[in-house]
Amino acid sequence: MSNLKITKVKESKASSVDFNNIPFGKTFTDHMYVADYIDGEWTNMEIIPTQNLSIHPGNLAWHYGQSIFEGMKF
Repeated sequence: MSNLKITKVKESKASSVDFNNIPFGKTFTDHMYVADYIDGEWTNMEIIPTQNLSIHPGNLAWHYGQSIFEGMKF
């Protein structure tokens, strides 16, 4: 098993969060977990500052909405 590498943000946003009123989908953590799945094993595990994701345009999540819409036309 590989070691978990942790890269911290320079300045946390935690002090600006109202923990008594956290709206769903609008407040995010300072960090995210990433890993690679290679040859049946999770490797290169890291906790890194939150950043944008790169997603392939063929990802089924994009096509799910289209499938629902097309199915409703029948």
